[in-house]
Amino acid sequence: LILTLADSGTEIKLPYYRDKFDLLFVSGDDRVKETTLYCGAGASVEVSYELTNPLNVEVAIECISHSAYRIEVDRSASKIVVTAPTDPAVIANRNEVLVFASDDERTIMRKLVILPVNYISYTATEQLDITNAHFPGDPYFWGRDCEFIAEQSSYDPSTGQGRWAYVGTVIQVEPSAFNGKQAIRSLVLPEGIAYIGDNAFNNSALESIVLPESLVEIDQYAFSKCNLTEIILPANLERLGSSAFDYEGTSRVSPLQKVVFEGNKLETIELNTFQYCASLQEIVLPDGLKTIEYNAFENCTSLTRIEIPNSVTTIGESAFVFCTNLQEAVIGDGVTEIGSRAFGE
Repeated sequence: LILTLADSGTEIKLPYYRDKFDLLFVSGDDRVKETTLYCGAGASVEVSYELTNPLNVEVAIECISHSAYRIEVDRSASKIVVTAPTDPAVIANRNEVLVFASDDERTIMRKLVILPVNYISYTATEQLDITNAHFPGDPYFWGRDCEFIAEQSSYDPSTGQGRWAYVGTVIQVEPSAFNGKQAIRSLVLPEGIAYIGDNAFNNSALESIVLPESLVEIDQYAFSKCNLTEIILPANLERLGSSAFDYEGTSRVSPLQKVVFEGNKLETIELNTFQYCASLQEIVLPDGLKTIEYNAFENCTSLTRIEIPNSVTTIGESAFVFCTNLQEAVIGDGVTEIGSRAFGE
């Protein structure tokens, strides 16, 4: 562009076009200035880039990040490799990397957003979607800033091992999430989950589950009529809902044999909690328990001994009714009320 000054005729030449210089990240068929990567603790991910350098001059590419991730530029392969630390506690919920490309005359900046991905592990006879069939479109889990990522999830049909990938924090298992789910066999719930909704695993084929220390409440019928043989209830549990392990109303025999309470925050065994758990042989009630409600252990016909802690004040009506093989009940000093037929037949 040539400008000529009217009074003197002086010409001023301004370049209005320069050869394009750019760096873009490759995202499928798109080329973008900013992209998001998902990277869990101890893992590495990479993103390819395209550099437009028509003058074929030397270009410096530098990455700046204040996160715990290690960032490396592989110029020969035109990619950036991101590696997460092995300790998830040092990883922030959102991390940014600024990528600078410079040819000495021009500098451009691009951004990588890194979100730490977490996993919920399960085993099943088939791959399980994250969507709840009872509430179409809703996931099995709910949380803060929680998003499940289908492309990061996996399932191995030869072993039955699967995992759901997510970012954010999972807080609860939704009500009826796995209700009637016959494909599921085992599940490891992550730390952060505080609540398991009503009927969450009711009438499912669940055989084992690992509960997190963060768990505070298990709602009613949560594990009713499932295939658990043993369960460890974590130390922070404060509520175990009525009929949580109830097996009434089915011709199948409950396989639940052992229940372990790790803490002493639970104050009530609610009504019908272990009703018809005919295989239950071993249970140690937690110190701090105050009340055993109506029919809590009805028809636990394999139970031979029960010890009631000193903290218990009330044993409800029919609490241990039809426990036909119960040979010994050690009742603590704090009990002031025993309901009718509490140990009747």
